[in-house]
Amino acid sequence: MKKDDQTTNLSAILNYINDMVLYCSPDFKVLESNSAAEVILGGGNSIVGSKCHELLHQKTETCSDCPLEATINSGRLKHLNYFNESIDEYFEERTHPIIEDGHQQGFVLMCRNVSEIREIEDKFAQDKKMVAIGQISSGVAHDFSNVIMGILGRIKIMRMTRNIPELEEQFELLERSAQDGAETVRRMQEFTRAWKETAFVDINLPELINEVIALTRPKWHQAAKKDGRLVEVTCDLEDNVYICGNTSELHNALTNLIFNAVDAMPDGGFISVKCRKKNDQVVMQVKDTGIGMTDEILEKIFDPFFTTKGSEGNGLGMSEVYGVVKRHSGTIEVQSDVGEGTIFTLTFPVHIPEKVRVKEVEQEVGSLRILAVDDDEFILEFFKDVFREIGHITTVYQSPVEAIENFDPRKYDMVITDLEMPVMNGQEFAEKIKAVAPQIPIILLSGWFIDLSEEKDLAMAIDCTITKPFTVEEIQRAIAKAYYSAKK
Repeated sequence: MKKDDQTTNLSAILNYINDMVLYCSPDFKVLESNSAAEVILGGGNSIVGSKCHELLHQKTETCSDCPLEATINSGRLKHLNYFNESIDEYFEERTHPIIEDGHQQGFVLMCRNVSEIREIEDKFAQDKKMVAIGQISSGVAHDFSNVIMGILGRIKIMRMTRNIPELEEQFELLERSAQDGAETVRRMQEFTRAWKETAFVDINLPELINEVIALTRPKWHQAAKKDGRLVEVTCDLEDNVYICGNTSELHNALTNLIFNAVDAMPDGGFISVKCRKKNDQVVMQVKDTGIGMTDEILEKIFDPFFTTKGSEGNGLGMSEVYGVVKRHSGTIEVQSDVGEGTIFTLTFPVHIPEKVRVKEVEQEVGSLRILAVDDDEFILEFFKDVFREIGHITTVYQSPVEAIENFDPRKYDMVITDLEMPVMNGQEFAEKIKAVAPQIPIILLSGWFIDLSEEKDLAMAIDCTITKPFTVEEIQRAIAKAYYSAKK
């Protein structure tokens, strides 16, 4: 191949590269460049004869942080990272000196956009930080849950065994404070979960609505008032209306509806939220007195990426609401007239909460012989004291290995075990128990929510799970549920 052909091929290769490549003289003048450099730096025109620092950094003098000299002196390739404010992107420059006979003949400058790489690196660093925070929070939550359970157990026992009217109010305040602490622990556990909660649980929909309205108050009250408009929210909610669902998803869906209603009332107005049981359905309405929507907008309201908010919206809010409702076996309808406001009507299947389903069973359980295994003495003390007052006979072990060695299936009606224990975890322990006594129901304690319908292997050995921290009433319901399941 002739030298001219080689040069032509090399030039063609460089023009296929998306990175900017400049061949510069020792005095920083561009002698040659590839197509990417001409397009980005010259608008498609030749940039030969221009200084590299003028093109890349809009400087009349050579850059003080130019890596060329450091590369020549060290013999090692140096690079420069910087942020280009004019196009809002990050770039990396590398200078490759050309040395012949000990003299610099020029250099090749390569410049590439590294914004995407930096974004990935930043996300990775953020993920690592969140994992570290999660590990710390998880440990704190675990320890606090055990302490809180001990406190709740003692308070419960004092209220059950000491009829002192003048102290009853104090006991109630203490119990309420401990339960507030338990709720804080649960929120920490939610934060540290590596998974997204997909399991459905009992949800008191009016309680969730009140919580969302309180949490969105800064948007519909303070922010609106600051803009010179008055927005008021009213509620008409039937008590104790339950659905089965995902708390986080429903929380976000209702938040979207509230925020959209506020945005639809530039001059202020009223938002009303209703919730009622109707036959076997739960009906929730969110109504605003805003600007309303045209028929054309109504046809597209649930389409992904459709938005009426311009650059301020991403068009995902209502499509996400639609998806949440469908995942909850529900329906969503919208009525709107221009200048008259909008009504969103959501329906969900009525749900009977777990605590109601097991209420009658609790009366049938009676006195049970329970084997409780947990490596934390706080939990074991909780079980011994509380179960004694309830009427159960309890044997406790801190070591699952020791519990297995001394296990006699004729002595127990139920087993309660922690999940995370040294030497032998709760699943392994439960499997060994089931191998010799498959008829005995087993309750698994865990700091994380566990859905047995998704954990098939675990469900083979476990009859019921309960998340720490839990109250006396919650463990009673778990015992009733496990007892009832074993009787089927």
